[in-house]
Amino acid sequence: AADRWGAPDNPGMVSFFRMATRERVRVRILQRNGQPRRAAIRRLAHLFRDRRSNTEQAPSTRLLQMLSRISDHFGGRVITVMSGYREPGGNTRETSRHTTADAVDLRIQGVPNRELVRYLRTLPNCGVGFYPDDSFVHFDVRDRKAYWVGEGSE
Repeated sequence: AADRWGAPDNPGMVSFFRMATRERVRVRILQRNGQPRRAAIRRLAHLFRDRRSNTEQAPSTRLLQMLSRISDHFGGRVITVMSGYREPGGNTRETSRHTTADAVDLRIQGVPNRELVRYLRTLPNCGVGFYPDDSFVHFDVRDRKAYWVGEGSE
């Protein structure tokens, strides 16, 4: 990956941009033992909050671990968050992993979505939704692998 995307300047340091709110966060997500740092959980719960209600939910440990891994794989490029935690209702089903803070809709600066999907599908026990007509990829953590191609947003 370093040959293609470059090595991150500071491995483990992740830069996020939330499209809906124009917020930027740069944070070291994990401690040396691989568990999320409390400060990172708080900052990302706020960044990933439901944009309709402003309700915050701490992202799952596994989601945070995977986001750190994804960032490093793509050379520390900015991860743009389209959607994180969402309350059920509207376009969000009660069964959506967004409602349990186990999912994020994202894109990565300078990385084609097809390339992002290709990498995400190599990760263990993750769901990947590719929506060719949208500007993002759905990513979630779960008990088994899942992949789907949709016509519109989840």
